[in-house]
Amino acid sequence: MDLAFTTFHVDGQTRGIGIPPEDTPQFFGGAFLQKVRAFEKIAEEQPTPKEDGLCYQHARELAISSNGNLRYADGLAGTSRGITDFGAGPMESFECSPHAWCINQQGEVVDPGWDAKDGRFYFGILVSVDEVVEHQRDFESDDRKATGPILSLPHLQKPEGEQLATSKEFDAWLGG
Repeated sequence: MDLAFTTFHVDGQTRGIGIPPEDTPQFFGGAFLQKVRAFEKIAEEQPTPKEDGLCYQHARELAISSNGNLRYADGLAGTSRGITDFGAGPMESFECSPHAWCINQQGEVVDPGWDAKDGRFYFGILVSVDEVVEHQRDFESDDRKATGPILSLPHLQKPEGEQLATSKEFDAWLGG
């Protein structure tokens, strides 16, 4: 598979990421790589993966039906390519695709779309449950199928204060 590579900083580390070239404008061209969080812990209990290409729908439904036990995230997920050097110095790099999943209160990935225990790494943006519910209402009203990151990228277009509020809400929820 052909990939476009770039570097990004997350959790104090510089990492490399390769994604399909057609996805570069939405991920490499905006605020995504500046705001992304790494989610590397995988929850022991996972739903049966529904590898049908509807990860955004499955993650939204799981977050909404979790009675506040899960939060929705979308962004990029994939596998490590190990330490590589593609012109920016040696660093851990990842081969990723657009994806959506949930996070539990321990900060662990719960993935209804892929087998999370299959050595995957997740880099994403958390979105408030209110935004997920609002989007789900819109989704049901026009019955479209999501094929890309439908919440994190619009979320990043909101004013900085609203993004920060979501981040603080998540951090408080994790501490609870």
